[in-house]
Amino acid sequence: MKRTIAGWISATLRAHSNCVKNGNAEWQGRHEERLALIEREYLPRGSGFDAGTTIDRSVGSDRTIRLRTKFHHMCDDGYYDGWSEHTITVFATFDGLEVRIRDSAIKTTIDLESFNDYAADVFLDVLETEIDGAEFETQGSNQ
Repeated sequence: MKRTIAGWISATLRAHSNCVKNGNAEWQGRHEERLALIEREYLPRGSGFDAGTTIDRSVGSDRTIRLRTKFHHMCDDGYYDGWSEHTITVFATFDGLEVRIRDSAIKTTIDLESFNDYAADVFLDVLETEIDGAEFETQGSNQ
């Protein structure tokens, strides 16, 4: 079954939440493995997002996903200039996805407004990518 990465995250977060509520530890673990696989294989990592991106397991619905990331900025001279931390909230709309970025723990001199435009483009590109979920069917069998 093909879905966008955002669609896989949303569906898996809902299933994970249901397992937590109903005490189904076996399937909760399987959904946790799927979320970890999505974080590791699909969400931004590297190219400044050097600490990777994580999915906030406490927030997720049919229309909302929350991600957390850090970005390692470089100055105009090509040296690392510090880190910024960001919460990316993704909303499903009639026209597709909307990304909002909230900054926190800023330790850089870089213009964050232009960075946020760049980050929104990166996350939209990734989250709107369609993938086949066949790999999710076998993920738990070899671990």
